[in-house]
Amino acid sequence: MSLQDAHEYLSRPSRRRFLQGTAAAAGLAVAAPSVFIKSARAAGAAPAGGHLAFGADPRREMSVVWSTPGPVDRPRVTFGPGDADGTTVAAETRVVPTNLVDPLRPAERHYHQVRLTGLDPDTVYAYRIQHDGAETAPRPFATAPDGAGAFSFTAFGDQGVSGAARSVVAQLASIRPAFNLVAGDLCYANSRGFTIPTDIVEFDPAEWDGWFAQANPSAASTPWMPAMGNHD
Repeated sequence: MSLQDAHEYLSRPSRRRFLQGTAAAAGLAVAAPSVFIKSARAAGAAPAGGHLAFGADPRREMSVVWSTPGPVDRPRVTFGPGDADGTTVAAETRVVPTNLVDPLRPAERHYHQVRLTGLDPDTVYAYRIQHDGAETAPRPFATAPDGAGAFSFTAFGDQGVSGAARSVVAQLASIRPAFNLVAGDLCYANSRGFTIPTDIVEFDPAEWDGWFAQANPSAASTPWMPAMGNHD
């Protein structure tokens, strides 16, 4: 499960979980009409994030995920071995709600994902995130080598979003491990952590965006491999 998949899984059943949680907490049956507001175009907005994760084969597959505050035209990744102006791959886009507490004030964020396949092992690539009207500077990533060999990786859990957590990310960015494992409780979007319907009243999906921004100095060039925790 990529970071985008995890965020969508935790956020998408928003209205049902909102209704279940508030009904259980207040002892009331809640029924409200669905309200939808179309997002404004975000063509001028820079792509946010650019987080990497290995695919099923770390030698040949890499996933790139980023977000925009609204819909954009032709989200894509251009990449190549040492040159970000090579092959272009179109992104898959999903819309994730970011306000679960008040269904009358909907908000959403657009998450874009490109799965790069057929890569060469033990190769440094450059990639650039683009949509019409905006793009990032080139960034590097490396595929895993064929066969056994020495490598370094990092791992931690219970990170959250804070100044101390940003300091850890800065250290990761400086040492550039082969990958980073995140062992649960990434962003603490769910302060209760009971994993029951009433938790929805304190679940803040926007906390994920703070965590994504915090991770970016490392995760944009080093694959981060997460496992979900009860506070996510």
